[in-house]
This record gives sequence, structure tokens and C-alpha cells, in this order.
Amino acid sequence: MWICPIADGRRTGVMAIAAETTAVEQMRDALAALEGLFTQSPIGLAMLGSDLRFLRVNQALARVDGVPVAEHVGRRVSEVAPGTEALESVMRQVLDRGEAVVDYRYSAVSTTQPELLRTWSCSYAPLLDGAGLRIGLIASVIDVTEGQRAHLEAERARRRLALLAEAGTQMGSTLDLRQTAQEVVRVLVPRLADSADVQLLEEAVAPDETAASAHGVVRRAAASFTDPAAPADELAVGMTQQVPQGSVYEQVITAGLPMNLSRSDIGPMIIAPGADRLRSYLHTHVGAARLIPLVARGSVLGAVIVTRTRHRGRFDDQDTLLIDELVARAALNIDNARMYSRERDAALTLQRSLMNPVLPPVDGLELAGRYLPGR
Repeated sequence: MWICPIADGRRTGVMAIAAETTAVEQMRDALAALEGLFTQSPIGLAMLGSDLRFLRVNQALARVDGVPVAEHVGRRVSEVAPGTEALESVMRQVLDRGEAVVDYRYSAVSTTQPELLRTWSCSYAPLLDGAGLRIGLIASVIDVTEGQRAHLEAERARRRLALLAEAGTQMGSTLDLRQTAQEVVRVLVPRLADSADVQLLEEAVAPDETAASAHGVVRRAAASFTDPAAPADELAVGMTQQVPQGSVYEQVITAGLPMNLSRSDIGPMIIAPGADRLRSYLHTHVGAARLIPLVARGSVLGAVIVTRTRHRGRFDDQDTLLIDELVARAALNIDNARMYSRERDAALTLQRSLMNPVLPPVDGLELAGRYLPGR
């Protein structure tokens, strides 16, 4: 209210003017709150016009973009951060439909830390004028990289546990040696690797009388390759090869410890004549490889070679831990099948030795013999 004296020469008086200021005070408070929000919020905030050009950003968003606050104004999101056309598409939908979008996840390499892949939670809401018309939008950006990473790790852990549970039902379902080896590759490929090759030492699975002559010889018991370019004819089941002396293969078999292979390790492991196409394929296509010995009850039975092609990520610590655990379980199942085969062969040999191979001739009769174990 304003009050001031007035006089017309004959008499004096006052003039009073009153105005409602509640709306003005509310507007002032709202502007102060908005200013505080932009200057103090740790969350990246921005106002954009209907042309999706920045009208205002706060310092938190400038840190996310790695671009000063003043250099945002008047520019589009894709001009400030190239490659963000997907975000502009989402913002355009918010303007066109008038509906807010909350927690849109966007991942990209950080401009301030190029070696890190970061994830942001982006939310957009239409900005309305007094008449309710859409004149732009409000954007908020929150860095959720750590939470996203924890979520992904939890999901990977869940998948690993599921794979272990599945492996428990699939592996060891038979005492047939070859089928047991095939179960191993079915568990490993394609979820953990792009290829798996199970090779068994002849001296470990062959009868005792032939083991000495098969020293250092491995036979492929099962193999699986997802890449159609793999030379399948050089990776056939049943093929044998001599473990090269001094190679990492020999080191792994001798020590009984797994090892990640470099590209230079793979070539010397293949000494078979005419295997140039296989060596070339492995050199050009394989991005990661691991050699895991099959160890059961203190004996090395062979090894499993797993690989990933170059377009797939390398084996991380969790991958190798899970692969090694699955191969260890497979080794025990293979050893059970191996012992069963030996016991069965021994029993059949004993049966044949106890049976009379020649039955006496009896006129008018056809004789046949059968072995029945004593009770």
C-alpha cells in the first residue's frame, strides 16, 4: 500500500493506493527456488526451447558434457555431445506428445574419461506457458554408472548360477566317455565361449597295454564351433595329435594348471602337416583363448581349449572362474566314465576267460553257452 499527501489549495488530504502482492511474492519465491536449484543441485539440469536448443544449464550438467556452461546456450544436444541423436529423438517425442519420460538410460564413453563407459539416467518433462502451451522442456541427467554396473554384475552372477545348476543336470548323465565329453561342449558353447575342444590323453583312457606307446598323444573327444568359417574338416572328432614338446600345451598338461593363451601360443600347438588353414583361421579369427587341464583324482586326463572370436569380449575373471569350475566337474565325470569303461572291459574279459570257447559236439543238439556270475 502506498499513501501520500495531496492538496488542491483549499484543503489537504491523502491518496492511498493498495495492490495485491501475494502473486508477486510467490513469483519471486519461485524464481529464487529455481535459481537455487540450478546453482546448487548435484544433478545435471537444463532448460531447452521448442527447437531443442539449450536455454540454460547448470554446472553439474556442464561437468557431464565437459563443455562450459556458456557454450551450451543456443546449441543443440548433438552439437554439444556428438552421437546423442537418440536423446534428441526422445526429447522430440516429449514435445510432440506432451508426456514426460522418466529414467531413460543412455550409455556412452565419457568425454572427460574416454577410457570409461558411463551410463546416465535421463528424464524429460514438457515446459508449459501460462496458457498451457508447450514451449520447451526441462531435462535432468543423473550418473548411474555404479548402480548400473552393480545391476549388470548381479545379473551376470544370476546367469552363472543358473548355468552351474543346468550343468549339474546335463553333465554326468551317462557313463559313456564320448557322450560325457559332448555334454561339456554343450554347456560351454555358446554361452561362455564361441568354441570348445575336448582332447583326452590316449595314455589316460587307452588300455594299459597300449598306454606306453601313446605317451603325449591326445585325441579329440568332442568339439563345437559357432563360427561357420571354422575349418571343420581339420577339427573332426577322433583326430589325434602329439602334444608338442616345450609348448604351453605341454606346460599345462604337466603342471595341471589352466592358462590364458596369447595369439603367439596357439600356432606352435598345431604341428600336424597340412594344418596351415587351421593356423591361419586361429590367427585371424580368435580374440581370446584359454587352455584348461582335465584333472580328476590327481591325474591329468587331457585338456579343454575354449576360444572367443574377436568381435566378442575377452574372458574376464568371472568367466575364467566359471569355465574352470565347469571343466573341473567335467573332468570328474569323464574319469567316472573312464573307470566304468575299464571295469566293464575287465569284467567282459574275465567272462570270456571263464567260458569254454568250444562246446562238445552232441548228436541231434545245438549247444550254446552263457556266463552267469555266482551269487
